[in-house]
Amino acid sequence: MENDGKNLDSAQKTPSPTTLNHRQGWAELTAEYLLDLPDQFEQIRRKLEIRDYSAIKKHAHRIKGTAGTYHLDDIATAAKALEQFAENRDRSGIERTLTAVIHMIKTGPAAQNPPNTSSADGLTVDVPSIDGLAEAADG
Repeated sequence: MENDGKNLDSAQKTPSPTTLNHRQGWAELTAEYLLDLPDQFEQIRRKLEIRDYSAIKKHAHRIKGTAGTYHLDDIATAAKALEQFAENRDRSGIERTLTAVIHMIKTGPAAQNPPNTSSADGLTVDVPSIDGLAEAADG
């Protein structure tokens, strides 16, 4: 197969400029999203202060979807747990989850080294896992 300069030959290992631009743009968007996440979770904390569980559930649902889009599975898992805790009006579960996820975002590898690579057009982001949140929310 000949390379016309636009596509990758199956034997070629160097991505095209278009692919590199796509990956760079995706990495930048993900890095921006990660920077905004602590504020998103602080908004949930403020809603918890006034016991607005409906707003918490809606906000957590949006975070879950966006985090899933960016392949931030641990963030999506935490948001899913928040959504379930809000459904159950479990203040303690929400507080524990918020504390864990905010700490993870601020101190995790993605915070120190914003992602700049992707794999199979899905961004690979190294975020430490939040063990037990989904199980606690379901149980």
